[in-house]
Amino acid sequence: ERSAKQLEEVQNQEKARLKAIEKDSAAIKDQMFAESQKLFEAKQEEANLVAEISGAQRESRNATQRIKQLDDEAQRQKELVYTADFQLQLMERKVARASGVRTVQEQVELKKRIAELTAQLDQQNSTFA
Repeated sequence: ERSAKQLEEVQNQEKARLKAIEKDSAAIKDQMFAESQKLFEAKQEEANLVAEISGAQRESRNATQRIKQLDDEAQRQKELVYTADFQLQLMERKVARASGVRTVQEQVELKKRIAELTAQLDQQNSTFA
């Protein structure tokens, strides 16, 4: 009888131990499920961030390319303006030349030539007079 009582007591202890282990196991399973949910959410967030970074990099490359295109276009326009200004200056010089406008150096040379020719004319007039 004592042996049966001891066996029953051991059995009850083992049942209690088994319940405690099952309770711990359930708690660990719940904790593992919660951690796997957190991991899943973290992986989702990581995937979203990777997609966002990729999009931002693509936008950056597109913006850089657009800036380069605009810089190239601005350079072409500057060259066109420079060429137009140069052509305008050439035309203004031609118009001024046709209107009789001379440079200071040309005026000096022309006055000198006029003085020489006037002196030559006066000499010929006095010779034939």
